[in-house]
Amino acid sequence: MASAVRASVRRGAAGISNAATATNETFVAGGKLYVAGCAGCHGELAKPFREDHDHFPPVPQLPFLRTQYSEPELYWVVQHGIRMSGMSAYGRFYSDQQLWALSAFVHRIQNLPPDVLGAIPGR
Repeated sequence: MASAVRASVRRGAAGISNAATATNETFVAGGKLYVAGCAGCHGELAKPFREDHDHFPPVPQLPFLRTQYSEPELYWVVQHGIRMSGMSAYGRFYSDQQLWALSAFVHRIQNLPPDVLGAIPGR
């Protein structure tokens, strides 16, 4: 199933160009969105790893597992969701700028500068 989802995301995101500039401000904005809306399922920042036994397929714990998706693919996943999984579509709740900030943050979640992480409340 994972390879089919990966292929579907790749097809859906084909041709999407990243419209955001990756700056520390972008990462902080994306981090704030992550803490407010994603961390409950995908793992809290600066907290110990907790294996997901509540969902099938398991929800990726992003602070601990590197994502396989590019920023445009992450943008597409957050915007459209993934059918038959716990990943809902959030495109109608976030602006394009917010979707790009969240995508940039998640893409670099394991490799962010300490000052970016320090600027994200609730971590």
